[in-house]
Amino acid sequence: MAETAACGVDYVKVGIAPGQHALLDALAMCGHAVVPVFVADHGIDGALLARAGALAFPALMLDTEDKARGSLFDIASEVQLQRFVTQVRRSGKLCGLAGALRFEHLARLQSIAPDFAGFRSAVCSGARTAALDPQRVRALREQLQCEDAAQAA
Repeated sequence: MAETAACGVDYVKVGIAPGQHALLDALAMCGHAVVPVFVADHGIDGALLARAGALAFPALMLDTEDKARGSLFDIASEVQLQRFVTQVRRSGKLCGLAGALRFEHLARLQSIAPDFAGFRSAVCSGARTAALDPQRVRALREQLQCEDAAQAA
């Protein structure tokens, strides 16, 4: 993690499995801007989320680990996702959602209203480990602008 932070990134995402209270405490004290990423595949550990909310993190995030299981919406219900976002916001932190998200998830994401969302699977050419596809990135940006305009109307 220190090597990633040394690259000059604004935030370092670190995956958090249920029960990892000691890891959260250590990350909060590490001196880097860490964003704990809770893994939806394992369920959302409410006590761990509350602990993270009490620590000095700039944001908290929920993502999926096993992309073959589908998107975040296949693993967690919209009610669970809304609860996650609400709890994170109550702690005064930014909230992010990710997990094999696609363009067709935009409307559902907007109703849940995280502060940010990860769309790597949607903007890579082929597998999510492939290079970013500039056309897909542009298309996502345009779709987001259309969704914003529709919401403002």
